[in-house]
Amino acid sequence: MKIKIEPSFVITLSVLFLTNDPKHVFFMLLTALLHELGHIMVLILSGIKIKALVLGLFGGTLVLEKKLVSYPKEAAVALSGPAVNLLVATVLFFVLRQGFSRDVFFVFLANASYGIFNLLPIANLDGGCALTSLLSMKKELYESERAVALISRITLFIMAAFSLYLVTLSAFNISLFVLTLLFYAESCEGHIISGYEFCRKTS
Repeated sequence: MKIKIEPSFVITLSVLFLTNDPKHVFFMLLTALLHELGHIMVLILSGIKIKALVLGLFGGTLVLEKKLVSYPKEAAVALSGPAVNLLVATVLFFVLRQGFSRDVFFVFLANASYGIFNLLPIANLDGGCALTSLLSMKKELYESERAVALISRITLFIMAAFSLYLVTLSAFNISLFVLTLLFYAESCEGHIISGYEFCRKTS
């Protein structure tokens, strides 16, 4: 498996290290790594070969060999990343009950938020990919993609409204609003933000 690093990933990582505690940046990278390992583990168990891991602005994208896979397998792969994050968060929750630690709490929060965020029904996020695969088991692929595109835009609209509300509560911190706009732009262009590329059966 090849690892490709895009300039946007280097820029994002540099900004994070310059504006945050390096220890926290390391914990965030560890969270993202656990997420990708969840995808990789299920892909390997499914016998699907991985061509490359591309690190970009929004995290990692697993590029697969052109091989037709079933929709249930696609859904399983999509959900495996967030599942690992939420499993780690659950374990750390019980660890925190035994004694509070700021570092453990940060890793817990990072995994919980990363897992939940990736489950949102937004096109090209794990939640959107899983929903598309599950709907495609009953509908034509183009119908599933249209339905998920609509749900994605509604979700992004709600996120945008909520982020604008947060602006008034967080000293005009517009980071969530900017993130929402970036996701909307990527979603409209049909780019893969995170997760994996599948060769779908369209006939």
